Amino acid sequence: MINTNLEDANLEGANLEDAICSQNTKFPKGFDPIQAKILMLAPYASLTAIDLSGLNLSGLNLTGANLTEANLINSILRSADLTQSKLSQSNLSKTDLNYAKLLQANLMAANLSGASLHQANLTAANLESANLMQSDLTGANLAAARLVGANFKNAKLSDVMFSGANLVGVNFLGVSLENLNLSGADLSCANLCGSDLTEANLTNSNLTSADLRGANLSKANLEKANLKGARLEGAILEGANLTGAIMPDGTTHE
Repeated sequence: MINTNLEDANLEGANLEDAICSQNTKFPKGFDPIQAKILMLAPYASLTAIDLSGLNLSGLNLTGANLTEANLINSILRSADLTQSKLSQSNLSKTDLNYAKLLQANLMAANLSGASLHQANLTAANLESANLMQSDLTGANLAAARLVGANFKNAKLSDVMFSGANLVGVNFLGVSLENLNLSGADLSCANLCGSDLTEANLTNSNLTSADLRGANLSKANLEKANLKGARLEGAILEGANLTGAIMPDGTTHE
């Protein structure tokens, strides 16, 4: 019943308990959806463990909604507003979140494998331990996001904004981070083995104990970056700016 016009429908005696509607659903005059125990997709709604798989929820306002452990597999949330929503441990596998607003959303341990997040705004979102394998984050904003332990294996990250993000221990194994803005990001203990960081902006970033073996850092800006304890065997540093960077042995590059 999402976005459905039921103004002329006869709902007398109908059992609609746990049916799903949105704020755009139109009911007959005098009908009370709350009394009928219909689940309303609305800001700050409590929708824990709800099954919304495969539904078209494009453009809905779900600001602050509690969708903890929700099933959203293959659903469409294009341009939806999920600002400050609770989506921890939710299943968003293969979900369309293109252009969605997820500012300060809680996506801790969420499954976003294969999800599409083109131009999504995830500023200051919590994605700790989230599964982002094979997701498409092209043009997404992850500035100041918490991504501790997140898995980005085989993810598409073109034009993603990571400035100031907490990326401690993330898995970027073999991922292309070319030209990305990672300035001020915390990448300590991150797995960047074989990653492409060509011309990436890593100024003031924290790369302590990061695994950069075989990584391509050609023309990357590592000015004042902290590389103490990092593994750089086989890394390509041709044309990289290391001015003021703390090197693996603790010395400062001049």
